[in-house]
Amino acid sequence: MLFMAAPLSFTDVEADPLQAVLNLCAAAAPRPWYPRDYARQLGVNRDTIDPSLERLRLSGLTQLTEWTNESGQGYMLTPAGQQALRNPYLLERARAGETIGSEMPPPTDTGTRSIEERRAPPRETGPIASTPVVTRLLLAANVGVFLYGLYLATQQAIPANVFLAGSDVKVRLILFHTGALTADALLNHEWWRLLANCFVHFGILHLGMNMFALYSLGRLVERLWGHARFLVIYLLAGLAGGCTAMIFSPHALLAGASGAICGLLGAEAVWILANRGRLRPGVLGSWTRNAVSNVILLVIISSLPGVSASAHFGGIAVGAFASLLLHWQRNGPPLLRWLALLGVVSLPVACIGALLEAPRISPQWAEFVYTRQLAPLASKTEQHVFAVYAESVAPVLGQHSSRRDPEHVQKAIANLDALREELIPVVRRLAELRPFEEGERRMEAPAVAHARLQAILDLLIAAEDYLRQGGDWTQATAQPLKDRMGRVRELAPAWQQALP
Repeated sequence: MLFMAAPLSFTDVEADPLQAVLNLCAAAAPRPWYPRDYARQLGVNRDTIDPSLERLRLSGLTQLTEWTNESGQGYMLTPAGQQALRNPYLLERARAGETIGSEMPPPTDTGTRSIEERRAPPRETGPIASTPVVTRLLLAANVGVFLYGLYLATQQAIPANVFLAGSDVKVRLILFHTGALTADALLNHEWWRLLANCFVHFGILHLGMNMFALYSLGRLVERLWGHARFLVIYLLAGLAGGCTAMIFSPHALLAGASGAICGLLGAEAVWILANRGRLRPGVLGSWTRNAVSNVILLVIISSLPGVSASAHFGGIAVGAFASLLLHWQRNGPPLLRWLALLGVVSLPVACIGALLEAPRISPQWAEFVYTRQLAPLASKTEQHVFAVYAESVAPVLGQHSSRRDPEHVQKAIANLDALREELIPVVRRLAELRPFEEGERRMEAPAVAHARLQAILDLLIAAEDYLRQGGDWTQATAQPLKDRMGRVRELAPAWQQALP
């Protein structure tokens, strides 16, 4: 056995403290070992154990776990510590002051801090997740979606080499079926694509590059932040990348994990900044140079044709901000932890909210929404309104009040109410749409459409008022109706030009 079946006595600890502490951690596994509880049970001074704890942690043989109010700081063996139990040579190296199996030692000012400071909840504890489980699951999910797309391609008689190239029109239809993101899909309320597109790729080269980046970066970032926080950062960055890409490029077909992966770059940078005082100068310099190189490479890649720079930078920005919030949530005082958690929960709401506001702030989105949705909707609504008006309202208006059938009048008023309810939402959406920036005629299109439908709405209101008053069709009483009908006809040529 690697550890004693009975608890070690304090004499055992005094004789060989490093070996004894390793045995105690092994005996407590898979739970953490808590020095505070151990000292209480034996009735000894906790201070006599601290030097050994610091030496083992500096050597990378143990790692800190979550601090608790009841038991204080916990310790667990690292993989190197487990090896040291079987290999006395590694323990001798630890006694000599060497760092084994850890790139992230605790603070360099350990000797200058008080015992109480060292017993406080850790601000960052280095690699807290040794096995990158989430990274592997994400890799499997991306590859699985790609293989499913390949299966769909073969079912539609698309050659495998064409699908692997990823540029054919038919292949793009396959990608859309497997979760790729378009603005048209968002207009149809398919919001799930904001995350699903992060698992879809344009061909084997696109998949290979992103999976290599995810494998290289994900393993480290998952160790730094832990499984759950790593997954939160990844998904939030992917969501933000999709939102920013759609805001600035609504005509694009978006797919790929690069926005989420860029969020991991932001998470790494935040961790380095938050723990720069706890890293050896050599390690800090190496990590910083690596992070800067990755950012430079990101800028170069983002400038290539067909690459969504907005998705990349949206992902890295939100990934960094989410990491900062999670850092506060893990290490801050209670109030700050709750506020940081609230901020993390609010991030996806903010991203989707910005996308919903895009027609008001982005000329590209305003034109897209007008061309693809509002102009066809306005035209269809106009045609329906005039058809119902001509069939059930105009004949009643043209009759003398004494000859009007009350049932027909009530039916006409009910139809006018229904038509108004149909028009009002379209008029409001056109009013909220910002002008375009591509040619004078196109800039005026939403305003012309809004004016046309508003004139029709005014006509309906005047017709209903006229019917409710029961007046005769005279020149005086019919003048408001004739004026509004004249305004509708006056706007007809401009409205035809404003149609896409």
